[in-house]
Amino acid sequence: AQVAVNNTMSASIYNGLGVSTGATEQRPLTAVDVLTAAEVAVILRVPRSTVEDWARRGVVPSRKVGRRRLYIRSRIEAMLLAENSEEDLSSDIPWELRSKSS
Repeated sequence: AQVAVNNTMSASIYNGLGVSTGATEQRPLTAVDVLTAAEVAVILRVPRSTVEDWARRGVVPSRKVGRRRLYIRSRIEAMLLAENSEEDLSSDIPWELRSKSS
C-alpha cells in the first residue's frame, strides 16, 4: 500500500520528525516512512481497530498530528524486534502473533 501525501500536508506532518539511519545520523521522513493504521494492521495481521486501540493505550508507538494518528515504520519495526516487547505486550498480542517459545 502506498501513502499519498500532498506537499502542504507533508511539511506540517514531517516538521521536526526524522528517521535514525545510524548511531547519530537522521534523515528526513518520507511518505514511505509514515504508515496509516490500516498499513500497520496489515504488518501486524490484526484488525485496524485493534491497532487504533493499541495506539490510544500506548501499546503501539504512534504520533498524533491534529486529528490523524501516524505510525513511523522504523518504530513499529523496532517494537516488533525488541527483546522485551513480548513480555510487555504478551497480553495484548493475539496468539497467532506470539512466538512459539512463549
